[in-house]
Amino acid sequence: MPSKLEITIPTSWIGSQLRGDSRRHYESIKNAIDVFLHTPLNNSKILEIVDLIEATKSVGINRSIEILDPVVTFLRHKILHGDTQTVYCTILLVDVLVKNCAYRIHVLIGRKRFMKTLSLIARRNKERRDAVSQRIANLILGTNKKLPILLHDN
Repeated sequence: MPSKLEITIPTSWIGSQLRGDSRRHYESIKNAIDVFLHTPLNNSKILEIVDLIEATKSVGINRSIEILDPVVTFLRHKILHGDTQTVYCTILLVDVLVKNCAYRIHVLIGRKRFMKTLSLIARRNKERRDAVSQRIANLILGTNKKLPILLHDN
């Protein structure tokens, strides 16, 4: 009998309104994020995601925002995930995206709903005592002294 009840939030609705090239761009970014979240930390995977997001600039401002909005929603749902390692990797990815991508991703991540989610997670993890939760809180609060990509130990 499982000791903990895990609720998974379905994410299949995210990006379902996209059509054609926009859908292909979104799916390739989403798949790269899923691969990153389910493998050990890997700088090349992070850079691949950054490159895919930067490639959306070629389709124009309106279409790139249309593609990136569901990507940010997908990231928000991953941040709300119950597994602390998934939350940590997602926040690490968001940190790298903010530092390395253009203003389009900044605008979407800087929205009130996303910021409230980060605030909630920071408060929730600041009270916990395990190492991963402390890293999550430190990464959100910007108090990490090391480069976040170099944090490979558990």
